[in-house]
Amino acid sequence: MKVKNQEILVKFNEVNTPYELDEILYQFHKNINQLNNSYYLKESEDPLIYFIEYSNPEELINKLKNNHEITTVVPVTCVLSNLNYIIATITRKIRHKIRHEDTLNVTCYMEKYDNNRTIKLKHEIIRKLDESLGLPLDTVDPMWNINIFVIGEITAINIKRSKKNRNKFSDYC
Repeated sequence: MKVKNQEILVKFNEVNTPYELDEILYQFHKNINQLNNSYYLKESEDPLIYFIEYSNPEELINKLKNNHEITTVVPVTCVLSNLNYIIATITRKIRHKIRHEDTLNVTCYMEKYDNNRTIKLKHEIIRKLDESLGLPLDTVDPMWNINIFVIGEITAINIKRSKKNRNKFSDYC
């Protein structure tokens, strides 16, 4: 039976020198090697962002959340940085789980210097998701939070469903 490892996006804190990053990565490898499962660490075009393939992502995420050298650690699905691939992946992951009263929020993370491209991409993704799913945008209390990390040729997608109860009688319980 083939087991598909899930990917985790790990973003390290900003550093001043390449030596500092090497030291952080050495300690990171040392900590992960203590776990029983095997892993595969992949570099990205951003020197502070790495992807890890790991068979038990929740275990690893819980372990890494305590690391003060890491700013972001989330489970992701990676696709090519193509709008059609991004929309297809999001739609495939949530289309059978949504209800007509659900709402969503889309957050895009890109290179720091390209804020205009980030805004354009976010609007395009929202427009395409509205066409395919018909879910309204809600930035305050959405049912679905979609985080998109565009890192060069690879885009990492993290989708989280809110823990709030969708039952109309849940306010009375």
